[in-house]
Amino acid sequence: MAMSSDENSFYYKFSMTCDQVDILTALLNELPFNGFETVGNKQVNAYLESDKVDDQFMDQLEGLKRILPFNYQKEKIANQNWNAAWEADFDPVIVDDFCVVRADFHPPFTDKQYEIIITPQMSFGTGHHETTRGMIQLMRDIDFCDKKVLDFGCGTCVLAILAAKMGANDILGVDIDNNAYTNSLDNCALNQELTIHVKQGGLSVTEPHYDVILANINRHVILDSLPSLSSKLSSGSPLLISGILHSDIPLLEKHLKEASFKVVNTLQLNEWMCILTHKV
Repeated sequence: MAMSSDENSFYYKFSMTCDQVDILTALLNELPFNGFETVGNKQVNAYLESDKVDDQFMDQLEGLKRILPFNYQKEKIANQNWNAAWEADFDPVIVDDFCVVRADFHPPFTDKQYEIIITPQMSFGTGHHETTRGMIQLMRDIDFCDKKVLDFGCGTCVLAILAAKMGANDILGVDIDNNAYTNSLDNCALNQELTIHVKQGGLSVTEPHYDVILANINRHVILDSLPSLSSKLSSGSPLLISGILHSDIPLLEKHLKEASFKVVNTLQLNEWMCILTHKV
C-alpha cells in the first residue's frame, strides 16, 4: 500500500523483533499497516499513519502477541519522500531466465523472456517478497494465450502485466486499496499493456467467469473467497494462490477440497507457499 504524501501527516514506525519473521509478517498483514521492511532475520519494521494508531489498533497488536510472541518499539517519524527512500533500496528481481521485474531507472535486461517495469512505491507486489516471486515462477506452468484472467488483490498489477505479456487478452486486476488501484493504473500504462482493466474493490466488482485466476493476498481472504473463486472457473481451469505459510497447508487443503480444487504443483520459498490448483 502506498504511503501518503500529506505534508501535515506523520507516521509511527513499529520496530518488531521475533524469531519467526515470516510468520510475524503474515500476522501483521492482517492489520492496516502501510508497508513493511525486513531487517536481517529477526526484525520487521512496520509503518502506519498516526491517525490509525488508536486504542483498538493497539489492542489488536497486543492480541497478536498471544499467537506469536514478539517485542516491539513504537517511534514517531516525520513524513518524507517515501518513493525516493524506496528507490534507494529497489534492486531488480530476477526469476531465472524467465522474468525480471525492474524499475524505470534500471537499465533494460535483454537476456530474460519477459521484462516488467514497476514504479517503486510502498505497495505490495514489487516481486521482492517470496509470495510474488513464487507466483511468477509458477505462472510458467500456465497457458495464458488468449485467456481471460482475474488478478485478485492485484497490488501493483505485476502479475496481471506478466499474464498480458504471456498472451492473455482480457485481464482484470482488482484491489480494495485505493493506492494499489492508482499504482496499478500507472504500472499498466508504463508497460503499455492496454488489455488490462483495473478496478477498486473485491470480488463484487468482478465478472462471473474467468479462464485463469491469480490470488496473492493473505490466508483469511483466500479461505473466505475459495467458494466464489471456484464458481468463476470451469473444470480444469487454474487457480494460482499465495500468501500462505507452510504451516497453513493442512487447513488450506481442506478448504480447497471443499471448493472443488485439486493441487497440481507447489513451491516453497522460506516459510511461504505458492500453490497451483485446478478446478475439478
